[in-house]
Amino acid sequence: ARLARDTTTIDLAVLQSRIRQLDPASTATPRPTQKSTSTEKTELKQLKATTARMETEVESVLSQIDNLESKIEVLDKENLQLRRDNIELREELDDLKRSVALLDALSQVG
Repeated sequence: ARLARDTTTIDLAVLQSRIRQLDPASTATPRPTQKSTSTEKTELKQLKATTARMETEVESVLSQIDNLESKIEVLDKENLQLRRDNIELREELDDLKRSVALLDALSQVG
């Protein structure tokens, strides 16, 4: 989950960097390019749309990760309780086995 979070963050940072390169409002110095202004505007619009979709997906994935982590915490607590119950039941079983063995020994004596 953390790897997905890191990878998505990196992808998002790359898109945001590319938007800054293409967006004239974000840079004061002109950059050398062979592309026409309309091509750059189209690419910028597409990148912004892609970035917005990715940001939405990132938020959704992060929410899912949080939900899964919460479920894991609950399951960990349940697992711990089941282990405690298991230990208790094993101790009761051992007590019963000892009682049966004692009763068996007494029945053979008497």
